[in-house]
Amino acid sequence: MRQKEYLSNLIQEIFEEASNGQIFIARNSEFEWRYYSRFYSNIEGSDKTKNKSYPTVRIRNYAEFVDELDEYLDLARDFYEFDKDYHEFQEDHDFDKFLILCLLANADFGDLQDITKFVSKRKKMLENHEELSVVDVGDFGKYFCQAKITKHQAALEAPFCFTPHFYDEERGEEYVLPSVTYGVIDGQVVIYAVQGRREKQTNKVSKDISRFLRKVNSGVDLPLGEDDDPENFFEGMNLRKDIKNVSPFALVSLTMFLSNMKSRGFSQVSAPALLPIRYLAERHAVLVRAKVKGIDDVSPLIQRREDIQKNATDNFMHLFARYCFHFDNSEFDYDDINHRMVLTTKEQKHVNGNILFEIDQRFRNSAEKEK
Repeated sequence: MRQKEYLSNLIQEIFEEASNGQIFIARNSEFEWRYYSRFYSNIEGSDKTKNKSYPTVRIRNYAEFVDELDEYLDLARDFYEFDKDYHEFQEDHDFDKFLILCLLANADFGDLQDITKFVSKRKKMLENHEELSVVDVGDFGKYFCQAKITKHQAALEAPFCFTPHFYDEERGEEYVLPSVTYGVIDGQVVIYAVQGRREKQTNKVSKDISRFLRKVNSGVDLPLGEDDDPENFFEGMNLRKDIKNVSPFALVSLTMFLSNMKSRGFSQVSAPALLPIRYLAERHAVLVRAKVKGIDDVSPLIQRREDIQKNATDNFMHLFARYCFHFDNSEFDYDDINHRMVLTTKEQKHVNGNILFEIDQRFRNSAEKEK
């Protein structure tokens, strides 16, 4: 009973601070985080929304929500134990508050309409603990490729990360492809991001692999055939132009990841196009910083932030569409109510000469050997 009361008070504290646009979390006796995040609550019909430009977290049954959150935190405190030490949280209250804020920030539009169901989903992601391992993809010329499955930090979108590495063992060099951020629930894979390193990688491996992987663009710039539908995936998408412009490195990472999951029996994939609380927190922080600096016209700053988000969302969509251009037996759709991409991967007849099919075949062969 005392734990439920503690959690209820913590939830109310978060919602009260969020409604004012600043959430405070103490790390140690000398430092306090200030999150410029604004969102509201609607608890069992009691709507506290003050500004509809910001998200509202809908709780249909408060008691059930507290129960689910209690169970989630039991798992999250252990799973994200590293974060507690790394961020120097001295009080359990502050660590729990941090975990709850990170949790809510990763809800998409549909999740916000029934946050209890979302907490249950995230709880299953932690219960379905991926084996932290190294997956051998094999040799590509003189370079060896492995993909590492690792845990993410709590502040990132999902619990696990799939990152391919190309190695030159003689030189002791490597080239790291973009990471796939994901979780697994109820036989479905949820992908939140395919993102590369911020720092530029410059060595012999990076130059060779860069030239090699760019070959995946071969044939994508061909003119549309008679049977090609330029609106095959989304209305208004310029099919060849948009999908050719995706990063070949992100495409290879996504292909390795989906081939690996397909070899393990996972064919259903979803991906949220936007996480409202996370995105609007960045937008709100821009407004706060502009006010502090005395900037009156914030429209250029907001437009830049929105352009960055639109570009990221479009690139994410085009990446999935590009995958389906090659693996055209797969089915791809967009849920425009919840703003989610939905992909069903299927076995594909391979075409010689494209590294994507070679990658897929390697995972298929590996799965056959393990049977």
